[in-house]
Amino acid sequence: MKNFPVFLFGSLLCLFSLVLVMADASGQQCLEEDSGAVDIEGTQGTIGQEIQIPVRIQSAPDAVTSFGFEIIYDPNVLEYSNFERGDLTAHFDMFDVNHDPDNLGRLTVGGFCSSSQCGILQEANGCLVWLTFTVQGGQEDKYYPLHVEKLKDHIANFSSSGGCFSLLPDNNNPEDKVAVPVISPGTTVFTDSIEVTITCATPEVTIRYTADGSDPTENSLVYSGPIILTDSTTIKAQGFKSDWTQSGIVSKTYTKQNEEPSHPESSKGDDINAGTGKNTPREYTGSCFLTSISHY
Repeated sequence: MKNFPVFLFGSLLCLFSLVLVMADASGQQCLEEDSGAVDIEGTQGTIGQEIQIPVRIQSAPDAVTSFGFEIIYDPNVLEYSNFERGDLTAHFDMFDVNHDPDNLGRLTVGGFCSSSQCGILQEANGCLVWLTFTVQGGQEDKYYPLHVEKLKDHIANFSSSGGCFSLLPDNNNPEDKVAVPVISPGTTVFTDSIEVTITCATPEVTIRYTADGSDPTENSLVYSGPIILTDSTTIKAQGFKSDWTQSGIVSKTYTKQNEEPSHPESSKGDDINAGTGKNTPREYTGSCFLTSISHY
């Protein structure tokens, strides 16, 4: 896989920003719009759930062969994990999402293709990218606005419209069932070592985990503090509490960069058919549909 400098695309790179703004203390709701040529479709989820936030193009005013944008979000609400190319970027020569673990809350996304044959055609509709996050926190039934700004280069004159992320009450999680734990950080590729933490929204819970790929049981290791990984490892965790139903199992694989990933993230996107197929383009059906990935 080729190594590209972080978005040093020269004149081919453009930047615009998608900003996630938390609702204020009064619970002010945001306005869901879908009128812009560049649009974020509204998304919702519950704490502990994986969600995908799509960024899309609607009736592109002009052809596009290069673009980029920066995403700023609150890492206390959403934790980034990976991405999928959208149908409009499936054949771009280069497309990638850069997540700096030292600068949580910011993503840099960009791509280009060398000819109009692989670019986005005028009047095209479809998804640019699907960004996968784990919902970390927030207030239930509150709305967190999503804005697009600073459009440049081939999309400089495109109109834009925002959307909303809504945190839903977890009605499917009875009061006597432990919430699904959350494994952090969202960045899953490392070089020397990485510090992994596990949290749970249920108070006074015992988190048990494994590091050998097996499912946790009541006899598994008890989580008591950060786990330092120096090799590629799959962490699985489950919450237990006396007289409560145990939580579902959450799993996350951390891959050492100098090894061939066993479950590669799609954060290295120069080969659209590499790895698990995360970058396989979706057939566009007229909308960027919300996709939720459930824990088991």
